[in-house]
Amino acid sequence: MTEIGELAEAEIEAAVALWEACDLTRPWNDPRADIRRALGGATSTILVHRDDGRLAATVMVGADGHRAWVYYLAVAPDLRKRGLGEAMMRAALAQLRASRALVAWLNGSALMQPQIKESGNAVPIFRTGNDAPTLTVAGVCAPKVLVSEAAIAALTSRELRTALRHEIAHATRYDNLRKLLFRFSVFPAMTELEHAWSEETEMAADDAAVSSFYDALDLAAALIKVSRLGTVESSGELTMALLHSSTALSARVRRLVAWDRAQKPESQGRWFFILSSAAAIMLAAVTYGSALTQMHAVTEWLVR
Repeated sequence: MTEIGELAEAEIEAAVALWEACDLTRPWNDPRADIRRALGGATSTILVHRDDGRLAATVMVGADGHRAWVYYLAVAPDLRKRGLGEAMMRAALAQLRASRALVAWLNGSALMQPQIKESGNAVPIFRTGNDAPTLTVAGVCAPKVLVSEAAIAALTSRELRTALRHEIAHATRYDNLRKLLFRFSVFPAMTELEHAWSEETEMAADDAAVSSFYDALDLAAALIKVSRLGTVESSGELTMALLHSSTALSARVRRLVAWDRAQKPESQGRWFFILSSAAAIMLAAVTYGSALTQMHAVTEWLVR
């Protein structure tokens, strides 16, 4: 199984051992202290690439809103010359852009405590200014829901509650982290695969937010109102917005209006996703040969 994620507590010693093997540590600097600072920071983290449970590569990234930094880019010596280092840097740069945007969006924000309590979930919800996305999940390893003043003014309390449930579904599934995999991979057709995955993921979040026909109508109304605000979010590279694409609006609204408890409408995106995955894997087999097994494992992780 191949996957990318955040360094876990149980992997700290393995990370230090990898850095020592790559000659990245120095006697006067405690790498464990660096790990604690990175994992404890609001806009810093350590991304890792795992290969069948083994720590194969790492990169430490962070941003403060003005500057960004990268440390401890490491690839296991026996896994070099396979493009892992380049792939980790692509993932790191995507994470840094996301972190920098999040710092700016959270400037002057406030926690929405009643909504957090009502959701019954630990995902933080922030009320932001109108220079932030209207309604989105930002953050890769520690996702947060952002709601702009414009969204709060435009939506009724029922519409806002259902829209928040949609975004919380993205956060609890760590969809931004899954999205990061598309920046990591160098396989062909990844843009098409990401598009298909995004469409399917939005419909899955719609399903998670809706438990009645009235919920479905509230979410459909929220989608329409957000679209009228003229803020289809594309500025955040690793975000999951309530409305990420204007072309998907009509399909999602029609699907919600046709909602039925006994038999929810089938997602057309699911079939497109499967076909796109198959096409990407076939292309990977032709182009990369031995990498087919890794691509299959990554695809399985994305749809879990």
